[in-house]
Amino acid sequence: MRRPLRDLRAFVVKKPYASTHTDPSVLLPASIQQSFINAGYFNHEGTKDTKMALIDTDPFSRQVIGCAIEVHRTPGPGLLESVYEACLCREMSRAALAFVRQQKPPVIYKGEPVDCDLIPDIIVEETLLLEIKAVKAIHPIHEAQLLTYLRVSGLHVGLILNFNEVRLIDGIKRCFL
Repeated sequence: MRRPLRDLRAFVVKKPYASTHTDPSVLLPASIQQSFINAGYFNHEGTKDTKMALIDTDPFSRQVIGCAIEVHRTPGPGLLESVYEACLCREMSRAALAFVRQQKPPVIYKGEPVDCDLIPDIIVEETLLLEIKAVKAIHPIHEAQLLTYLRVSGLHVGLILNFNEVRLIDGIKRCFL
């Protein structure tokens, strides 16, 4: 069944985005507005959202996500995690971000060091832990793995970057302690 023309006029933006509006939500349909609010892109009530506050307190997340999008844009989805990790490291080097790759953090159990293979993918600027994935979907076990790495390493912020997505932004999960 066809919608009457008057119903479709609500979706037409009459002014460009760079208009006098300061709130981007006034230019979007209500259903899209709500999905953006739920995702934490902007807070409709005018209060600072905790997800967006995290971006402000962690300046490296935004840079790393930009580098990851650039890596994803070039080869696209479908490669192995190791390929994406190597490409992301090269992109972060170009962005002048300090990082360590595949470094084994010390694991302390009841006051004694334990020799185990707990190896996070990348640690950026000694503040941000990255876990690279190329899987169909991010599962709770992936989040648990990242939270464990954060606890063991003493870091507070981590990103799961799943490169096996059509849009990389759909494969990013931020975790923090």
